[in-house]
Amino acid sequence: MGKQIYYHNLKNGRVPELLSYLEILKEQHKALENKIADGYSHYLDDEHLSKIKHEKLGIKRQIVEIEEKLKAQNEA
Repeated sequence: MGKQIYYHNLKNGRVPELLSYLEILKEQHKALENKIADGYSHYLDDEHLSKIKHEKLGIKRQIVEIEEKLKAQNEA
């Protein structure tokens, strides 16, 4: 629930909040990347790996969205 409220605040485009949330997302993305690598080395089933990859992709999309928003604000 806290992340929903936080993400809602990001729509207002406050740079410090965007940067803070961006760092959180990057940490989550890296953790999932490590989890996937670990899953491969321990022969985790494809269904579970697929769920982790899907979650990682969702986080990547949020990262790109925030980076684009920050770039647009920088150029304005």
